[in-house]
Amino acid sequence: MKCHWCGASIPDEAKICPHCRGRLKREVTRCPYCKEKIRAGLSLCPHCGYELGRRRVSRWLMVGVSGAVLAIAALAVFFLPLNLPPLSLPTFVSIASLTPTEVFLPPTPTPEPPAFKYEAPRLIEPPDDPQGDLPFPGGDAIWLKWESVGALAEDEFYGVSVRFVGREGQVVYRGDRVRETTWRVPEEYHSRASLTERAFEWDITVEREKITDGTVGGIPISPTSETWVFYWR
Repeated sequence: MKCHWCGASIPDEAKICPHCRGRLKREVTRCPYCKEKIRAGLSLCPHCGYELGRRRVSRWLMVGVSGAVLAIAALAVFFLPLNLPPLSLPTFVSIASLTPTEVFLPPTPTPEPPAFKYEAPRLIEPPDDPQGDLPFPGGDAIWLKWESVGALAEDEFYGVSVRFVGREGQVVYRGDRVRETTWRVPEEYHSRASLTERAFEWDITVEREKITDGTVGGIPISPTSETWVFYWR
């Protein structure tokens, strides 16, 4: 016989084709038309000639499709004589886009500075000498003086602030709290200042005493005065 895979001649009792290695197991089925037993894999029934590869449409499917077609035709015949109003389609109206209107927002208010009880103290002496044209000799006593802002309450005082460059190049902050309008600069400031940078800055602020966790501090109740400079050689 011949291999139904590659067509080569092979022995009748062979189960595997020695040429293409295809399986030659013979399976038996029945023809769907004449119901005779035939070998599986044939394209035509050897008894009735029915094409075994053709797909047949189910009889019930054909019946269902025919019924649906008849129902649609009946509905068309029933509704066509009626004078139905024409179907109105929605009308689309073109709306012009609105031009954005410029909106003017009020300006953001500038926060007002805090209200102080007193005006900034006005300094008197030593006169401001930023260029060091009138330096004080090293042995002189230097007194800072300013104008009174008025009678101070018991918990109010003048905060004196002095800054200068120290021997190690760092800025040193020193000062005191007094109720008078004069204050003598301690001589130790002269000895602690840099040997080359001999400028001393100073200003005055009126403060109210405040004690927090046992530490005495001050709350400003006036703007800080101008900052003046003197040189101490």
